[in-house]
Amino acid sequence: MVAPPTPAVEDPTLTSLVPRPSRWRDALLVVLALTALVAAGWLGTASRLDLRGQSGAGELLRDGRVVQAVEVKGWVVPGTRVVSADAPAGTRVAGVWVLGADEPDPFVEVAGLHDALEARQAADDPGTLPRAVPSAGLRLLVLLDVEDCALLADDAPAARDHDGAVEVRSPLGSTHRVHLAAFTWPREDLEAAGACD
Repeated sequence: MVAPPTPAVEDPTLTSLVPRPSRWRDALLVVLALTALVAAGWLGTASRLDLRGQSGAGELLRDGRVVQAVEVKGWVVPGTRVVSADAPAGTRVAGVWVLGADEPDPFVEVAGLHDALEARQAADDPGTLPRAVPSAGLRLLVLLDVEDCALLADDAPAARDHDGAVEVRSPLGSTHRVHLAAFTWPREDLEAAGACD
């Protein structure tokens, strides 16, 4: 046979430790839980950069320098910065500009990359790094000084072996390298522009 359960004896000291029901406390706990979920989601997103699908263009300027425009598709979290740039073979980075969403698009609205560069230089912007990236996307204008025109000639396969990159860092430290192509031109064009001087 099974003995009937004995009734529990209430201890008055334990009863005082049990919290009383409260709607305000329950509402506060729900708000804190939702805040924690939103913060966890934002931190997960901010810890990585979602950059994909890149397009670019390059132009040999009349003064023998090279200007490149790079556009990267993807979502950029606020606080993302362009922190460094490595030049393609035969060049040296002279300036990097991050174009905002309200600025002319060098791929569409400007007659050439030269005009986009002149607009940045006319604004007395030296193109130094690091630079903040607007959350609208990542569009870069990169000015390169030519150091070895032989590597930029279209008959020089070594130039294709070392492309450059711009490093982008999220607020939480994750990085992404944006490709800078090693463009080449006919040797006659390089010499006419003064890149081989």
